Amino acid sequence: MAFPPDKRFITALIVLLFILSSSLIGESLYFEKRDFSNLTIPSVSCIAQDNRGYIWVGTPGGLLRYDSRKPILINKKNFPVLPSDQILSLGFVIDTEELWIGTSGGMVRYSLQTNKMERVQLRYRTSEKISSAVVSIAVRDSKRVFAVSGNSIVRYNGDDNMEEIPVDPAISGRNIDVYEVAFDADGNLWATASDGLKRWDENISRFKHAQTLENAFSLDAIGNNLWIGLGAGEGLIRYRSESGIIEFFEVPGDTTAVASDPDGLIWVGTENDGIYIINPGSGNITSCDYDPEHPYKLPSKRIESLFPGRNGRLWIGTADTGLISVDNNKSNHLSYIRRSGTNGLPSGSFQAIFEDSLGYIWVGSNLGGVARIDPITGSVHQYRNNPMDQFSIMSDHISGIVEDDTGRLWIGTDKGPALYLPEVDGFEPAGNMISGWPDFRGQKVIALVRGLDGSIWISFMNGSLYRLNLQEREYKVYNFPSSTVPAVLFIDEKGTLWAGSGKNLRLFNSKGELIRTWQATGIENGGIQQGGITEIFSDSRGQIWLGGPSGLSMFKGFNKGIELVAVPSLPLINVSGISEDDGGFIWVADGRQIHIFNPDTEYITTMGSEAGFTPSGFVSDLFITRSGTMYVGANNEIWNYNSFVISPRSITPEVYLEELSIMNKVIASGYSLDGMGSKTLNSDEKVFSISFEAVDYRYLGTIDFQYQMQGVSDLWVDNGSNDSVTFANLSPGNYLFSVRAVNNLGDISRKEASISLKVERSYWQRTPALIMYLIVAVVLIVSLLQFWKGHLMKAQITELEEARKKIIDANKKLAFL
Repeated sequence: MAFPPDKRFITALIVLLFILSSSLIGESLYFEKRDFSNLTIPSVSCIAQDNRGYIWVGTPGGLLRYDSRKPILINKKNFPVLPSDQILSLGFVIDTEELWIGTSGGMVRYSLQTNKMERVQLRYRTSEKISSAVVSIAVRDSKRVFAVSGNSIVRYNGDDNMEEIPVDPAISGRNIDVYEVAFDADGNLWATASDGLKRWDENISRFKHAQTLENAFSLDAIGNNLWIGLGAGEGLIRYRSESGIIEFFEVPGDTTAVASDPDGLIWVGTENDGIYIINPGSGNITSCDYDPEHPYKLPSKRIESLFPGRNGRLWIGTADTGLISVDNNKSNHLSYIRRSGTNGLPSGSFQAIFEDSLGYIWVGSNLGGVARIDPITGSVHQYRNNPMDQFSIMSDHISGIVEDDTGRLWIGTDKGPALYLPEVDGFEPAGNMISGWPDFRGQKVIALVRGLDGSIWISFMNGSLYRLNLQEREYKVYNFPSSTVPAVLFIDEKGTLWAGSGKNLRLFNSKGELIRTWQATGIENGGIQQGGITEIFSDSRGQIWLGGPSGLSMFKGFNKGIELVAVPSLPLINVSGISEDDGGFIWVADGRQIHIFNPDTEYITTMGSEAGFTPSGFVSDLFITRSGTMYVGANNEIWNYNSFVISPRSITPEVYLEELSIMNKVIASGYSLDGMGSKTLNSDEKVFSISFEAVDYRYLGTIDFQYQMQGVSDLWVDNGSNDSVTFANLSPGNYLFSVRAVNNLGDISRKEASISLKVERSYWQRTPALIMYLIVAVVLIVSLLQFWKGHLMKAQITELEEARKKIIDANKKLAFL
């Protein structure tokens, strides 16, 4: 019985957690060892994460800040106030952005805003404490900070002091040792002691005895459940704080740390026995694969600490291998799921794998018919030819599977195409579908595909290619020589049909018109690769990939032609399958192995026996489901790979401003830059630098940066892997500096780090100076005008005087006459 699509997918989401978790954990986890070459002792005792996402790691040689690219070591050399380089515990206060650090010699609090560290005094009720080592810290907020030191519990009193508080023993008068403290989800504080479990009572300011437990040692709170590790290898207890119910889990070894992953599974670290994973619902316990030589398996059994970081990543501190991270969104190798002859799976080579609209996986064999797999229950139903059953499939030799717009499955066989009839759970010849259509029975189907318009394209061995228009109830046939019959059909995002054979490659537009043909004369001669085409695939970017006996090639457009992928680590393989996972990686099967190709970096990862992939025969097909599971068809086997439960492209690198320097002097750094927002530079501050950091723990490849300085240009400038940029002699004005990070997959930071900058004018360019210049100019102009006016008046007087003299002289002459 088929479920409606919505109901089926809801059921899948609920059930997958419980069914798949036990089968995936321990086998498909992706452990990444982090390289801290500056650690003299590769031991990690504690882990924390701050608001920016930086990972803080406590080691015997100091405190490390890790940003996914490089660790920065903090010790007594650069912070003399630190009591000791041996870091034992950490606690981060979100609201004040402070890191509380417990060492073998005392305690400090480190302000990430000011980059200053202050010593915290430990005050005990008696002077008999022989150790000031702080082995455990519990932080709820800036006012509620508790720690374990000297086998006692101390509490922050708001005055740079930690004062000891009383702890009630199970039996009055008996001395006890306290081991760890932790807050639960409701803010209740708990502690483990040598005689059991304690609970903080704020009303009387003391720890009251809550539960007698022998050998109670480690303590971790997950929600309202307390996970208590018992010493002497006696296992693990879950204590439900709301009800007081106790459940016992038989975990080998001494528990050192407990954490939860996004799926609700409980990870248990042990002192010498590695990591165990508990499914709280079923109670199943699974151990993680330990292999110190394998690049992606657990490299150490000596677990010191566990920390659930952001985006599903779990951080593991070990006593001998440093820091390890686990991405619960990735798997590291293929998992064998089914072999022919078991649970109804057909025999032969699985050349067709398909997911229908209801979520069932259909697999077709070249010898054993077709089978339907329910990915939720794991059940398999096989369909084979039975001459005595009118609804059995016409042949056991399957070449392809597609689904039309109405949800009907078309299955290609060597006796013609068959239609699946869900009402009878059987099949009928496709030629019976529409009256007057050709009777395809007896014609061997080579390939079939559904077009974007709903048409079904079918290629037959006799050289004919049919386009069946189901809406118009019409068909069109193309006849080719049998040597060039299309062996592979593919529809791209524009509706173009790509039809490849051993001799050529043909393109048909969405109307069914032949628009281009390439011959198998070799890429260097303007054709396709010699040997023809066996696989065609289009990735999420629209890039067309072509596979054949001569390797993998890319279609670069009608003007650029076809290019062979030339990657040094990718041999000239005989391509038998191409697909793409949710991370944008291209999967290429060569019949023996699987090569995973990063088109951005051209990096190749090959999956073979070292990754647990050991097919017994030829690898014939690749298919990825809507949920992100990659299915691999091989001879007599089906494998799967849970490539990305959560698409990694939903998580982009985070970028932060790290330091602002003006004239080679550091003005602000770290967290203080986050709240700065803007900075004004005077005219003498002609040179300034900005450095930045990125956080992206998913990939160990290079992270590049791009920056923009609005006011200079709106263009983004590639800065490569350089994490700083310097500017000089900017003109006066307002600017906005922004930076973003780009990882090796091409994922760009969703949120940019920015700071506004204002470059002031020199004094002589400012308004008061301009006003003064204007006044001086006006005075000069007025003075010049006055001078010129006086000069003109003087000239006029002179002229008048000369004229008067001339008149007098003229009058004298007239009088004389």
